[in-house]
Amino acid sequence: MADWVEYLLKVNLSIALFYGGYYFFLRKLTFYLLNRCYFIGGFLFSFLYPLIDFSTIFTKERDIQEIDIQLITWNDLVAKVPSDDVLWDVLTIVFLSVVITLVLRFFIRLLSLWKLHRQSTVASYANYRYRQVWIDINPFSFWRAIYLNPALHKESNLKEILKHESEHVKQLHTIDVLIAEVVTICCWFNPTIWLTRSAVKENLEFLTDQSVLQSGVDKKQYQYSLINLTSKTVSPELSNHFNFNALKKRIIMMNKKKSSQLHLGKYIFIIPAISISAMAFTVGKAYEKLDIPANLTAQDSVSRTENDVQKKRVNQPLYIVDGLPLERQDLNQLNPTDIASIEVLKDSTNTAPYGEKGKNGVVLIAMKNKKSEHGAATIKSAGDHEGESTTKAVNSYTIKIKNRNTENTNKQSIPENVTYIIDGQLSDKEALKLLKPTDIESIDVVKDTENQTGTINITTKKNK
Repeated sequence: MADWVEYLLKVNLSIALFYGGYYFFLRKLTFYLLNRCYFIGGFLFSFLYPLIDFSTIFTKERDIQEIDIQLITWNDLVAKVPSDDVLWDVLTIVFLSVVITLVLRFFIRLLSLWKLHRQSTVASYANYRYRQVWIDINPFSFWRAIYLNPALHKESNLKEILKHESEHVKQLHTIDVLIAEVVTICCWFNPTIWLTRSAVKENLEFLTDQSVLQSGVDKKQYQYSLINLTSKTVSPELSNHFNFNALKKRIIMMNKKKSSQLHLGKYIFIIPAISISAMAFTVGKAYEKLDIPANLTAQDSVSRTENDVQKKRVNQPLYIVDGLPLERQDLNQLNPTDIASIEVLKDSTNTAPYGEKGKNGVVLIAMKNKKSEHGAATIKSAGDHEGESTTKAVNSYTIKIKNRNTENTNKQSIPENVTYIIDGQLSDKEALKLLKPTDIESIDVVKDTENQTGTINITTKKNK
């Protein structure tokens, strides 16, 4: 599964859980401000929690130190070669096509609002400032401005209309609307995101109605003003509407008895429950990637992973680079961009010519540039005795490996305490990563496996 698909699935799972919590437990409560925070917090949590690497939290640092992970596998090689997985390519194209369409639609609506703003003029009524328009449109607010055509409304209703929209402006409800729009664009394929967007707008209307009534406006007069606006005209989608479609719900909520403080316990229970449920999916994936069952202890994890590594060492295939054998640990020296092709031989008929070494399979790697500084790519073994060296011409530069200690020579991992010297200057591992393989003339590796120390002396071509 592609990384971006897994990320979006986690995000949308969390959004669906938050919407379910609202619909079944919080929708009928009169804590509208808390519900507003619930939605915004739910969006932020949904997009951020999948970015947390739970594998580093649930495994100890010593797990990495005790296991030789400096091994390259067939999966590693495949990961370095461009994938032609048509399915994920098609899904990516479809997803991005819809996202681009919705983004264009979003900016067209913003452009329409901007044109309407330029065509409007500043006006005021009863100490309320607004922008007067001359088209048939319901009153609405966007950011700090209220848009109103006073000719479409009775003068007795104007004060309630302006009071309502001024509450939208004062509480910056446009921020909630825009966040919901952006999230909808990113998660357009999730049915619950469209329901969540509607719920966000509906809750903002409940919150505004509550604020207007608390300011002393007559409830019946205010409700009559809502009923008088049921109809003939519409408002831009990216706005806070005075005449919201769910008028019946708004009137019901205005007449509803204030929820008891005891219901606050629902928030205390629901929010952690949803967060833990969403993270449980990610934690399970983290253990799956580590190949560690969730019920194992840290010590069990170490033992199992060590056993897996040992099995990989025993059952490793034979690697052939440009016709010559190469140790698996030395494959890390190959530049992935220089690999022309990789072929895997598994059938015993095909692996028979390679003898005993090829019984676990053969990986044939062909390089784009088969010429090294010595001609064809070569591998020369001078033995593993102390003081002797092994020289390998790989990818146009030479690697020399010297062993101080001949014990356990089959273990080829780089020791933890390593001193890096580049062109005679003391350096660090980060500087080593910045070097291009084609710029390296030679590498001298001196290892003391007994004391887990070593020195890597690198000479670049420019310093030759």
